[in-house]
Amino acid sequence: MNKINYDRNRFPFKEKLQHLFEVESLEILNDSIEVLSREKDQSTKYHTLYYNWARTEEFILMYDEFILNVVKPLYNEQIVYQSIPTFRVAYPNNILSGNTIKISGTEMLTGL
Repeated sequence: MNKINYDRNRFPFKEKLQHLFEVESLEILNDSIEVLSREKDQSTKYHTLYYNWARTEEFILMYDEFILNVVKPLYNEQIVYQSIPTFRVAYPNNILSGNTIKISGTEMLTGL
């Protein structure tokens, strides 16, 4: 896996999520999570908070700028990316995701 270096002051995703979730570290998101089932694996309070934020102008502008200025230059061709990136959390002694992601059409995709 390649690690991508970028300006974390310009794209403060981690800090924004910590503030949104009201935690000092993203590593402690498991403090109040029950054991999840496949049907409920994306229905935590953190998922709700994230997906609400991911639809705001603040997020969309920062995310689109990140894709355009950090990700796109890594490729010498057109790229396609999720317009709202999927949020995944690996909770200890729990499931990561019970669903297979299927993209049917282009409603979730954007191209550059």
